[in-house]
Amino acid sequence: MIAGIENMKKQQDDEQQLLQQRMREYKQRHRELVQLRKEFKQQREEFKQRLVPAMQHVRQVKRENEVLRLLLQLKQQKEVEQRMKERQKRPSFQAVKDFIGSIIRPKGYKRLEKLQMD
Repeated sequence: MIAGIENMKKQQDDEQQLLQQRMREYKQRHRELVQLRKEFKQQREEFKQRLVPAMQHVRQVKRENEVLRLLLQLKQQKEVEQRMKERQKRPSFQAVKDFIGSIIRPKGYKRLEKLQMD
């Protein structure tokens, strides 16, 4: 009976030691998690501090690109308008053809004139 009581006491001591060991492991893990959380928050703040100027730079570059794109579009539009004005100043193909036709008479034109006179 005394041996049974000693076995129970030994078993309780073993359970108590196991429980204390688990508590120490839990506390150690908890400390590690708290430390990791602090590091994560710190890294996140550092990242935000670097990200804000970078995002401002990106927005500025996008605005500059948009302005440059609009300027290029305006320049191209002006070039097209200039070409259209030049084309309007030049005579059309049909007008040139008629003008050349009035200067150079085609073959058989004299014969046609003779037939018309008769």
